[in-house]
Amino acid sequence: MIRRTKTPASLPLVALLCAAVGGAPITSHAAVAMDAAAQTNGTLRLAVELMDGSRVIGTPAIASVPVETPYAKMNVPLHQIQTLKIGEDHETVTLDLRKGDKLKGVITLAPLKLETLFGSVSIGVEHIKQINVSIGGRSNGSTWSARNDFSTILNPSGPWSYGWTPDGNSTFTRYSSVMSKPGLDGWLNSKDEQCVFINHSDVPLHGARPGEVSIHPGPNGEHSVVRWQAPRSCTIIIKGTFGSGDAGAMNVSVRHNETQLFLAADTAKDEPFQFELNVQQNDTVDFDVGCGSGGWTCGTTPIDVEIAVK
Repeated sequence: MIRRTKTPASLPLVALLCAAVGGAPITSHAAVAMDAAAQTNGTLRLAVELMDGSRVIGTPAIASVPVETPYAKMNVPLHQIQTLKIGEDHETVTLDLRKGDKLKGVITLAPLKLETLFGSVSIGVEHIKQINVSIGGRSNGSTWSARNDFSTILNPSGPWSYGWTPDGNSTFTRYSSVMSKPGLDGWLNSKDEQCVFINHSDVPLHGARPGEVSIHPGPNGEHSVVRWQAPRSCTIIIKGTFGSGDAGAMNVSVRHNETQLFLAADTAKDEPFQFELNVQQNDTVDFDVGCGSGGWTCGTTPIDVEIAVK
């Protein structure tokens, strides 16, 4: 049941990490510190997928969820979670964590309170199918990760945005449609062709391994792009890899504004890259995938990139 509340929830965002020792939970001060840092550096946003197919997006009144596993009881900070999937019994839960780990257990979650565009709501756990967690501006201002920062809720999200160009050099257009398929979440064009997505499943899908963010081009020469925009002027180190992904050979490139930094044409293997780059505020760095000889249908290309201020 979803209930509107008259006053916004004002619970403090405090996360505790507990370990079961003789049945008594122990608070981890390190976890509290990490969660406080996450609050300072970004705003938690949840996209709650409901059993009836609806989606509610908002800011939570909690910062952690209680999970019991066979070996521990713990409150897992939301900022460490990418996706939370609730079983049909409304108790078992699978957590896909941002570092690629997976946690399974039993959840005891009170009605979830969210601040949304249409006011405060409270959602009972029995109505929740899946929760996707996004942290806007998540990074500490010095490091960014295409995988760990990936948002299925916001586009743009912090310095990251997801979109396409007609030919790899023209005007960048952000995707406006949400992609939600079994095991896959992300962004795509209105015709369900070119896209950027993350594999939330336990198995490889369309050439993407579990936890990988992937770029897929369009059928008519369209390039699909993950873009990073400089929040300030600085010197950065970019290090990453275009993965081999699906079977098709693709054209992969990295551009700083209009200047090409890297190109691997008609490739079907891992393509690593690394640069030191001086950027001005609002400069863009595009990680671009277009069709090669492999054709559009087998074009899934994982992208794993880290950007750090020198």
